[in-house]
Amino acid sequence: MKKLLLLFVIIALGIGICVALICTLLGDLSTIANDFFLLSAQDKMEEAYEYTSVDFQKATDVSELTEFLESTHLNQYSSSNWYSSSIQNKNGYLEGTIITNQNEAVPLMIDFVKESGSWKIFGMQLLAPDPS
Repeated sequence: MKKLLLLFVIIALGIGICVALICTLLGDLSTIANDFFLLSAQDKMEEAYEYTSVDFQKATDVSELTEFLESTHLNQYSSSNWYSSSIQNKNGYLEGTIITNQNEAVPLMIDFVKESGSWKIFGMQLLAPDPS
């Protein structure tokens, strides 16, 4: 009976550690995204740009990023609602809605890549608004 109880405790502990690790990893993505949009809303584009990957920076300079954020109103970040996230090897995905300071909802998906141990924004894609 004691062996069975001990086995159950070990299994439960292992599951708990796995869940905590997954939540931590996925939480990192939302924190990075929120920090990026907060910096852009504060007009700190050079700092926000540091949250992007090397490949992103090769394809898009700071002024192009600024223009994109302004044209989509993402630079007016007020809050976010991230409802889907996943990590596969060195790639991460985050899907949700940015709420602007004008109360506009901007749905988007963000792709991340792990570079030198840190998650970096690799790309952003606007999503169609929910018709409901």
